[in-house]
Amino acid sequence: MATPTNVLDEALKLSVEERVRLAEKLLESADAEGFDDEDAVVQAAWTAEIQTRSNELKSGAVRGVSAEEALRIIADDSDLDR
Repeated sequence: MATPTNVLDEALKLSVEERVRLAEKLLESADAEGFDDEDAVVQAAWTAEIQTRSNELKSGAVRGVSAEEALRIIADDSDLDR
């Protein structure tokens, strides 16, 4: 049975034009199965943001606040907009 690594190794032996056609066909097949590249990009961005925030909390660069404090801050900020 072919593995992704084996398939990739063989695909890399193709000419540039053949690799482009292969990539297009692979993307078309993913789209046909409901894969939405935009969803993957958004998910990757959120994953990176979550990791960044988690690292900031762990390092002490930022501090967490309670839900009550967060709501108070939001309310105070919205009062400034009036």
